[in-house]
Amino acid sequence: MRAEATWELNWELNSEQPMAPSIHVNPAQQAVIDLLSGRNLVLGSAGAGKTTTLISSVEQRLREGVPAREILVLTYGKSAVREFKESLAARTSGIVLPYIGTFHALAYLIVMGSVSTSNLERPELPRLLSGAEEEARIRQLIAGVLADHTSSGAGIEWPSSLRGAAKTQSFAREVRNVIARLKELQLTGADLITLGEQEGRPEWEIAGHIATNDTQVMALENVMDYNSLLLAAITLAPSSPVLSHISHVYIDEYQEVGPLHRQLLAVISQRATVLVAVGNPHESVFGFRGSETDMALGFEAEFAHSTHFQLTDSWRFGPEIAAAATAPFGAKGQSAVGYTQYFAGAGSVKINKYASRNARAAFVAEGIYNSHMLENVPWNSMAVIGRARSDIPLITRALNRAGVPVVVATDEIALKDEPAVQVLLGLLSIAEDPEKASPASVADLLTGPICGLDASDMRRLGRALRIVEPHVASAQLIKELIAGTSKGEANLDELDARLKPIVGLVAQLHREIASDTPVSEIVWTAWTGGEKFPHGWPQRLQSAALSHSAPAHHDLDSIMALFDAAARFAERSNAGIDNFLTQLKFQSLPAEPVAARGLRADAVQVMTVHQSKGREWDRVWLVGLEEGIWPNLVARGSLLKAEEIGVGSSHLALNPVALLREERNLFYVACTRAKEALTLTCIDQGGEGGDQPSRFIGDVVGTGVTPVVVAGYPKNRSSWSGLAADLRRTLADPYASTELKSRAGAILADMGPSVSPGTWWGLTPISQSQRPVRPAHKPIKMSGSSLDSLLQCPLKWFLDREAKAQVSRGSATAFGSIVHAIAEFVAKGELSQDEQQIRELINGSWQALAYEADWQSQADLVQAYKAAELFLNYHNLTPRVFKEAEGEYRTELTVTTPSGKQEAIELSGILDRIEIDDNGRLVAIDFKNVKNPPSKAEITENGQLGIYQLLLRDQQDCEVTADFSQQETIPVGAALVQLRVDASEARVQPQEAINFSETPTWIEVKLGQAAEIIRTEAFFPRVNPSCRYCSYKSVCPTTSMDVLSRDLINGGENGDDSFN
Repeated sequence: MRAEATWELNWELNSEQPMAPSIHVNPAQQAVIDLLSGRNLVLGSAGAGKTTTLISSVEQRLREGVPAREILVLTYGKSAVREFKESLAARTSGIVLPYIGTFHALAYLIVMGSVSTSNLERPELPRLLSGAEEEARIRQLIAGVLADHTSSGAGIEWPSSLRGAAKTQSFAREVRNVIARLKELQLTGADLITLGEQEGRPEWEIAGHIATNDTQVMALENVMDYNSLLLAAITLAPSSPVLSHISHVYIDEYQEVGPLHRQLLAVISQRATVLVAVGNPHESVFGFRGSETDMALGFEAEFAHSTHFQLTDSWRFGPEIAAAATAPFGAKGQSAVGYTQYFAGAGSVKINKYASRNARAAFVAEGIYNSHMLENVPWNSMAVIGRARSDIPLITRALNRAGVPVVVATDEIALKDEPAVQVLLGLLSIAEDPEKASPASVADLLTGPICGLDASDMRRLGRALRIVEPHVASAQLIKELIAGTSKGEANLDELDARLKPIVGLVAQLHREIASDTPVSEIVWTAWTGGEKFPHGWPQRLQSAALSHSAPAHHDLDSIMALFDAAARFAERSNAGIDNFLTQLKFQSLPAEPVAARGLRADAVQVMTVHQSKGREWDRVWLVGLEEGIWPNLVARGSLLKAEEIGVGSSHLALNPVALLREERNLFYVACTRAKEALTLTCIDQGGEGGDQPSRFIGDVVGTGVTPVVVAGYPKNRSSWSGLAADLRRTLADPYASTELKSRAGAILADMGPSVSPGTWWGLTPISQSQRPVRPAHKPIKMSGSSLDSLLQCPLKWFLDREAKAQVSRGSATAFGSIVHAIAEFVAKGELSQDEQQIRELINGSWQALAYEADWQSQADLVQAYKAAELFLNYHNLTPRVFKEAEGEYRTELTVTTPSGKQEAIELSGILDRIEIDDNGRLVAIDFKNVKNPPSKAEITENGQLGIYQLLLRDQQDCEVTADFSQQETIPVGAALVQLRVDASEARVQPQEAINFSETPTWIEVKLGQAAEIIRTEAFFPRVNPSCRYCSYKSVCPTTSMDVLSRDLINGGENGDDSFN
């Protein structure tokens, strides 16, 4: 029997870190370090050593013999947790570290610990919802309340102003914010309904009803959101075994602590001998929480008879940076946030004004590059901080162009949401109970990086399996194959070799899970495939990473983080993989975001002010200092105005004065990240209507800093790759002189083989493969779909068909597969024509399709319904008689090439449908779902339909006469049936029946042209109407007007006409 999970604070033995040198502290800091009792609030300016003081306090307690289990350290975020741990570990080699975490992580342990130690024989652990899950559930609740309103004689009266927004995602997000606000204030949905009635706010009454339903549903489903987690922890904390030994509590960044966090802290500290909280109200960047006086009074109200301390000396920067950072606070404000003395060296502050954002980005990149190359400043000692996310892409591109290594800080992503981790979690979920796996999850596994099937492979697989069990949906048969429960043996051809290892791996993982194999070993088997079923994904990722693929590096980092999580889980508990998967899937509290690993690389870091919180660099550049952007005084209002909800009454949201105070805080935090040099940048376009420098720039100018107007763009690229790019551009410039080109080529040659012109594509002689594209002694194999694509553009045909470089069409291909499957099932009588049944079949298959956006999926789903409707209309009204669906045909013939040679051709094709006309002739039908059907003129000699006629030639019972005038109608040999049209009927595009008695026919001429291209391997590009949609457009020679490209194109049979 599997042991139950245990929930307790996790202490770590630090035995590998070298001891860091001792740090210097001033008397004010030492007084805090020596605190052994009481409730203590430490207010400190930015750079005054608040966190350092807290780390030193914990270090001293450990060295005095206080057990690690009695010490608790809480801070505001996972990155801050990591940095606190690393700093403490560097100072305490060989000592067990205390628990260091966030409030939410601690609350999670308290709740889980209380449930697991309950008297229930098999307690059900509550599930923590992610933000996306919360919004999805709230959207369902909104739909329910809205349905109550629309049903007769029941429901709640919805204001007309809300009805239009009720079904939107943004409205669900606002309702979620209202529910979070209620829990923060410990109000109920009923309280909000009453408040809405008192204040005349019908939107609050609606939100109150939704909140009431939400509370009931969460209780029934045993789930929690973050605020519910905190509320539960507050209730359970007094008797929680997790906190039973805590005597010393230390809180970092207290200014970011919200009302529920403070309540939890009050309960925790009841048992504690000493509480020390450090913070600075002027560094609050996650919503303004009041002035320094408010923060001190709030702490006093929560903890009576508390003691307050001040840290006002700067250890990070000198007076120049301090003056700039505090300038917007004014004289009175500067006295509150100012500094007593400075222990850091003198720094510098610059203000640079630019005419445009592009110019600013280029000059910032140049300044950073020169700092590294000329002054030896390490890349990771510099950062660019912006007020808004919109500033980041432009700066990042400029840094990349300048050859500066750069890492962009991202929002913390839960480990379960990392793409590579999702692949392994999906495999493990299937292996845990293969018979209960969904067809969609199996499809994701097979089309993911472990197996690598594409949409065409999946369609062939489904078709092969349906031969054995024709009355079962393809998706279900594929799922049964992977689960090992197939009822028959299908002929899978080459797919068999690719699928057998996956089937074996799922079975092996299932056995390991059933035998209680350690979690880390199970994850390792999934990652590698084990000894028996290696799938090669780790090797492919490694190869991509060694080729400098950033996504591959990120994926490997996320896999490493997954193994770290498995190791931590095994240390805390001997529970099985099911508990591990539950912990990962249903809670968003990863120990460390993968993005944070990248931020430790030797690269310049680009981020917003909020992401820079708690960090420092030698040199910092601030961007976005334009009026209207920083400060941003636009009211943060919303439809439901959650921010105005109060206890017993409403209150106004932040006014412009409060908003300006919050923006000053952001500026203060951003400036105080710099230790040695701070550069403030702004756009100054003068006059009316253009960007103007922020008022904060004017405040800093008042401290004695003189702005510098920087005109134009950097004159020279200072990076190696930038120089190479300029020289290459010179060589390709048709107007550059021969002498200038010669000099540029010589410099490039001296720069090394990586950029030398001798290594450029197109300059070496065209190679000739020793192995022909098609064996000379065998017929050329052609299919219906390949002929037109070959003649339209031989180069694209070669890249698609021979080089296998085609880009997967993804959902577009799957869309067609679903419609074709319905057409086949209905035609064969395996599916009724009931519209509802067909829609259910479409819906069941649709979930497996990968769409980038929900709106796109919904739009295509409507198109699929329409296509099915048009097919049924065609099926029932066509004047011809149905004969066969999905029939496979082959034939051989000899054609004459344009040069007069005879070539044997082997044709094959799977025909969507074959019908018989009134004269007994077979007619080939091909269903299409394209958005842009061919014209009537193009249908006349459509190669695919022509080949289909050739395939049916030997099956015909009657011939086509040469004189059509004796027939009432021109006979049809084949037709395209367009099912993706905005009409009540399918659009039928017939092709005239070919009279094969007159040779050569037009289709034989086309086949001769195709055969000559393949035999001579003349795969040259041709401009055609489809070029605008081509996947190779960016590298196609037809898009370049240089001499080399012209020569390549002119080598084709059409010469310069290829451009026409």
